[in-house]
Amino acid sequence: MRYKSQIRNFCKLLGIYFIVSGVAGIIQAVVMPLMYMQMQHYLAQSLLMSLSPLFELVAGVVLFWQSGYVVNLIVPGDRPYCPECGYDFTGNTSAVCPECGLHPRYGRQE
Repeated sequence: MRYKSQIRNFCKLLGIYFIVSGVAGIIQAVVMPLMYMQMQHYLAQSLLMSLSPLFELVAGVVLFWQSGYVVNLIVPGDRPYCPECGYDFTGNTSAVCPECGLHPRYGRQE
């Protein structure tokens, strides 16, 4: 696995962590006061407390679903790599990856 793939997998794991943490924070800040019927006293406080978990949730979704884009921003590459296995296409004359058989435009060639 190439270094970009490892960073992409780390971004996905970090995204999952942020999503879980954000959902738990929103539940703690908004849903718990509503369950105990203390809505009038804690409404403004719960809305302010839910901003940080909401940011975590959005950041987690972006890191999970757009991890390839984030990795390309973090580690720009001059050489073309296979999106599946990370094989370096420099000097490759065919359009098919010799390691995994993936055609970058059409998918796997069987």
